[in-house]
Amino acid sequence: MKFIRHFFTSFLLLCLVVIITIPIWKPFLFVNESLLPEAISGLKPMKLVRAGNFAMGDHTEQNFYALPIKHIKLTSFYIDETPVTVNDFKEYIAAGGEIPAYWSNELFQKTDLPVTGVSWNQAVDFCNWRSRVEGLEPAYELTEEKDKWGHFKWKLNKKKNGYRLPTEAEFEFAARGGLKDNEYPWGNDFEKTFANYDNERGQPLGNWILLANVKSQKANDYGLYGMSGNIWQWCNDWYEDGYDDNSSKKNPLGPELGDVKVLRGGSWGSTTEDQLKVSYRSYASIGSYNYDIGFRCVRPVQVGIIKTLKNKTLSLNANYEFYQSPKGDANPENDFYQTEEFHAKLRNYIADNYHNSIYLNEEIGNQKKLNPSEMADVIINTSRRYDINPVFTTAVMVTETGMGTVSLSRWFNNPVAFNWKMPAMDGRSVIFTANNVLGNRSYYGIEECLKDFYLSLRNPEVRNVAYSDLFDFHKVWLGEEKFYWMQNISNVYRDLAGINIEEDQPANNVGKLIYLDWQVSDEYIDEIFPEKDGNFEANETEDKIALEEEIDQTNNEVSVSENNSWPVAETQTEKVVAAKPVEKENDAAVRPKKSKKKVYYLILKENLEMKEAATLAGNLRQNGFSGAGVLELNNKSAVALAKFEKLKEANNAKSSLSEIYGEIKMVTLDE
Repeated sequence: MKFIRHFFTSFLLLCLVVIITIPIWKPFLFVNESLLPEAISGLKPMKLVRAGNFAMGDHTEQNFYALPIKHIKLTSFYIDETPVTVNDFKEYIAAGGEIPAYWSNELFQKTDLPVTGVSWNQAVDFCNWRSRVEGLEPAYELTEEKDKWGHFKWKLNKKKNGYRLPTEAEFEFAARGGLKDNEYPWGNDFEKTFANYDNERGQPLGNWILLANVKSQKANDYGLYGMSGNIWQWCNDWYEDGYDDNSSKKNPLGPELGDVKVLRGGSWGSTTEDQLKVSYRSYASIGSYNYDIGFRCVRPVQVGIIKTLKNKTLSLNANYEFYQSPKGDANPENDFYQTEEFHAKLRNYIADNYHNSIYLNEEIGNQKKLNPSEMADVIINTSRRYDINPVFTTAVMVTETGMGTVSLSRWFNNPVAFNWKMPAMDGRSVIFTANNVLGNRSYYGIEECLKDFYLSLRNPEVRNVAYSDLFDFHKVWLGEEKFYWMQNISNVYRDLAGINIEEDQPANNVGKLIYLDWQVSDEYIDEIFPEKDGNFEANETEDKIALEEEIDQTNNEVSVSENNSWPVAETQTEKVVAAKPVEKENDAAVRPKKSKKKVYYLILKENLEMKEAATLAGNLRQNGFSGAGVLELNNKSAVALAKFEKLKEANNAKSSLSEIYGEIKMVTLDE
């Protein structure tokens, strides 16, 4: 009896001690969620999503990839109120972070737009940097393991208290906004005015044309913006088809291994309502990026979080080693692009990164729906036909339209979008034509479009620029400087061929990476580019003949020749590129004399001063007239809309353009 009495006495004393010391030890073992604020701020505002259960997956059971339905339990977490914005990302870049793919594209750089062009690896690096800035422990650790595209993998340490990407379950739970059984963040009925997606099928109508301001879409009941539409958002999980019914039902992290990461939310490039459902799943590889891919961060509710919330000091100059994307170091022979190995690599590249391409999902015009292997066939076979490196073709398709995942031009079977303009962005109307008069052309199929693309590359004045570097080449070919264009070309060459190509690397003969039949040696560079001033010799006779043959086959169409030669004229803001061929003396002696050739100019305005003419020509080029330039006529400057080598083409164009601009004068000159 005495023993029992002592036992109960000790037990009661122990209980008393426990009760008295609860305020001391409880914060180290549990989180008092009643003390958690509904919103917190650090680098950007976050909302609290409280713990709960929900049925994860497609409740309509129509999408195999979001089945079987899984009953998930989640602990509480904070999630960004909006996706990470351009303004948020500026701090990361200012501190030393890598510039994303479209940072220099002004259409995607407004302060309150979501940042895009960010790979999964770069999003993870931002999370780690943000953790350092706010005095938290970075949640990701860089490993030595690489994916099949040569990008290093990261590993999540879930014990760390820093920022990370949301798990797939967290994203879906947060997107539902408490409406656990509904298909969209706002309910079961789709409402097109609540989310930014491509419901106009190529026409610049509605509230949004490209990206939307992060708070311009409807928020859900958790106060979260942009959970459906506008941009795809990276999740932490590796992707697998369907859900593993045996995987964890509490705070699931997804598969341990994989080739691609999950994307959620749909985007401005999504063409169907289904892609905007909270259960819809997409994916891309960890080094991939696109015009419609961004992210937001999550901060898990862990023991000790309340204490850290009290310390809101930001250290934007915190010591941090930023992630840098790998560079290529290979130098494959041109025969490599004709192998089954390359075909398989291109096929997998398209499948891993661009399965949302419109060409893989529906028919457009006369273009049938393709699979990744067929898309690779089209790129490789048409590129070979014109001796263009298929990596360059792929790179331009990725650079311009994300391989047909976004943009107006994809609806007109133009995945390379060369010379494409988007005047609707500044309020003007868009005119689509079945010819190239206004720059925006509608094609019957991808191959027809690629043919024009290759012909523009085979143009002697364009090809000769390739004796220099990528910067000079792109500046003349595109007519303006686009750093993001070169950056994307570099990324695709690295991933597909392991090649390092940059704006000044290689320093000359960049044509060897663009043209499969490139044979000219470095010895000729100084002769062709004595001062790199833009005067390039058109000595590619065979290419010119081939170009003329292609034009002869399409005489029934109105087309603006890219074979233009204009005098040099400079203003404070514009340089009209001179491209008038100049014969070298050592070649003139061996070339047969030719009769003078007639060329035809369509004159819009004449009797102008040089500065006024150059400004007008520059404005015309920006609005779709890529062939516009300044011509000396009667000792004064004239502005020509285009130059033609065939009278029939000139007359057809004059007739079409007169309907828009009124009286247009044709001038015939000896070339």
